[in-house]
Amino acid sequence: MSGGGGWQARRECIEELLGPTRQALEDPQEAEYEQRFKNGPRGSFKNLIFAAVGPKPQIVLRDAVSNEVEIVRNAENCLVYKDPLPLQGLTWRQMVTWWQAHHMPDTEEPEAADALYRRLYRSLDSLPEQTVLRTYCARYAEPDGLLLAPDRSRIVIEVDGAHHYGIKNPTGADVRTTYAASSRLYSEMVAEDRRLRLAGYEIYRFGGWELTRPDSPQVTSDFFTELLTRHKKPTP
Repeated sequence: MSGGGGWQARRECIEELLGPTRQALEDPQEAEYEQRFKNGPRGSFKNLIFAAVGPKPQIVLRDAVSNEVEIVRNAENCLVYKDPLPLQGLTWRQMVTWWQAHHMPDTEEPEAADALYRRLYRSLDSLPEQTVLRTYCARYAEPDGLLLAPDRSRIVIEVDGAHHYGIKNPTGADVRTTYAASSRLYSEMVAEDRRLRLAGYEIYRFGGWELTRPDSPQVTSDFFTELLTRHKKPTP
């Protein structure tokens, strides 16, 4: 198992030997978790559509019964994760394995991980969003940072810039951009919050301004610590 691909080969060998035992231990717990979080969003995990670079993908609902969606425009700009969701949640390392298999099959894991991180970073539009990603990865990307919580909760983290609640004022090219508060935009934002909460999602919002302060990495880090403690699987 040495040489090129040795790291992946060792991991696959360990999984082959210990995987059945782990599965046997986790199956009884899974029924408990499903009961505990039965009031969460309905339906099973199907895919993640994320990290759009450029124009956002246009998505339509093809089958309302089975909740099948299709990307009808700009599919080339985004990533789509369709692998089964592991019982323990989706980790950074598992996402890197997926990226490596589908996008960089001839590379070693560290190179693939770096490329995936850079791809995610390019999809972010603002400094506050980039601050959240950098802080999260610094704390959790090594060795097994969680990207989806193990208790199957569905968590939405929003970074709200001024364009979420204000309309840009007309200015000249050499004048700093300002915004006027918009009751309509604010109402649309809180209406979407209500819709998602009623569907069983947890919504956490950051104001863009608070993520431009000098202490923003610590604020973000403390938030993730409390969030992942809240959504940790209980010890059987």
